[in-house]
Amino acid sequence: ERYKLKTHNSNWSPDDVKVTLNVKLDACIVPTSNGTTFRTDTGQLIVLDDFFSEKERTELLDFITEKEWNKEQPPEEKWEKSTSDSPYAPATWGLKDNILKEFMKKDISAKLEIQSRLCKLYPDLKIIHLPSDIIQSPQSSSINPNHGTCDESGSSSSFESQVESEIPPSDCCPILANAAMPGDRFQWHMDADPWAFPKSLWTQMFGNYINREPGKPRLVTFLIYLCGPASKHHSRMDSNKEGASENAWPKEWDAETLFLDGASETGVIVRPKPYRAVLFDQDLTHRLSPPSLAARTPRYSMVWKLALIPDSGSQFTLNPTAGCNSLGVAWNLNRVEWAPATPFGSAVRIQNLVRQLHEDRGKKRRRSIEGEGREDKLQKESEEEEDKGEKKRGGKEMVETDTK
Repeated sequence: ERYKLKTHNSNWSPDDVKVTLNVKLDACIVPTSNGTTFRTDTGQLIVLDDFFSEKERTELLDFITEKEWNKEQPPEEKWEKSTSDSPYAPATWGLKDNILKEFMKKDISAKLEIQSRLCKLYPDLKIIHLPSDIIQSPQSSSINPNHGTCDESGSSSSFESQVESEIPPSDCCPILANAAMPGDRFQWHMDADPWAFPKSLWTQMFGNYINREPGKPRLVTFLIYLCGPASKHHSRMDSNKEGASENAWPKEWDAETLFLDGASETGVIVRPKPYRAVLFDQDLTHRLSPPSLAARTPRYSMVWKLALIPDSGSQFTLNPTAGCNSLGVAWNLNRVEWAPATPFGSAVRIQNLVRQLHEDRGKKRRRSIEGEGREDKLQKESEEEEDKGEKKRGGKEMVETDTK
């Protein structure tokens, strides 16, 4: 219960959301965690438009900045340039630790509404904040889950202090905010990879496994674009759309989120858009494209780091004795009313390979059945010939007996 998403009563329905993009990518054939078999594996990326409203956008933006804030950089009372995709990359803007902790503790209506909608989207899953204290802590100790702040990459803002205290860089606040600015530099990265987690309470419970392993927690990132008051700085307003003058993010301002399909060296681009949410597996390689010089306001976003757990009917608790047997069966991110995820890049090749294997197996089975059929026919003909021969021999013996 400590890590479970806090919710409130919401009238929202999953029917209200628009699935703009649903793709499978970064596919390969991987071993199962027990090492005895193999399975096909694909990451998933889902873009959900109209997931939240102007009410939630404004409340969240006001909390992480100031009411009606329209400056060209975030307020230094709440933000600091201390986040990065790696310890050697230039620092970018991230929320201060005390603001993140305040956000986690307060029952902010917009936060509760978004979390309630997530839980309604997947009612058969237990959705919890990524328990970084369990993931990065030694098996015999406990570490503050709010140590350090994070940017959109999931990296900690206080990397040097982590190194000094021997806390691995997998430590990350379960909710974070990012304010991308023109001139920022971002690097390709994964948010988390359970295969590479250090020894901890988490690995003691689940071991090291490839994300999406059946029966294991699936680690996902949930990103929402807050698209700051961009219209304050550009004149091409769409007066025909309600709220467009406050929320527009022109194409020439860039700041897209880029997702890489490693095997094909191609990728998917997701543009910032009002009320847009993006759900993706944490081991998908991605990065933020910095805003262009034309953008004179930060590209604000918020991120939830989550673990999805199938609800097997028994209460799940993160403790060393829980084990993975209580997690039930495998699942995927598609709702039944959604179209299947479209394969992209390496996922197309894997899909074609699996199809070919099934076809070859079917042909082999048909040949085997046909072969068995021919053998049965020959056997039957042979038996019939033997019967005829015996009848002839029997008739001849009868004739000879009569003659005698």
